Amino acid sequence: TPAILTYNTVPVSDFTRPYDEEVCKLPIYEFLEEYSQQQLSYYLSDIAPVSATEYISEKLDIPINTAVLSLREVGYDINNKPLLRAISYFRDDLIRFRLIRRKA
Repeated sequence: TPAILTYNTVPVSDFTRPYDEEVCKLPIYEFLEEYSQQQLSYYLSDIAPVSATEYISEKLDIPINTAVLSLREVGYDINNKPLLRAISYFRDDLIRFRLIRRKA
C-alpha cells in the first residue's frame, strides 16, 4: 500500500551530466549530488491538509476527496540557493508527524 506520493522538480540547467529514468528512483539527495554536483542543506515547507484528487486517490489507493497531508517545499543549498521544488502527499491513516516545540 503506497503511503507517500512525491514529485520533485529540478531545473534542467542544473544537471552536469545525462541521466536516465532509472536513476530518477534515487533519493533526491543522492540524485542531486550525483547529477548536478549540488547538496541540499534544508527545506522550507508549507504543510496543509487537502482533499485527494482523482489522480492522487488513484496513486495512493484511497477514495476521492479523502483528507491527505500536503507538503509543498523548496529545497536550498548551504548558500540559500533554491535547488528544487517538491510536493508530497501523505496518507493520514499510515503516516503521522510529530512536532516538538520549545520555549525560545
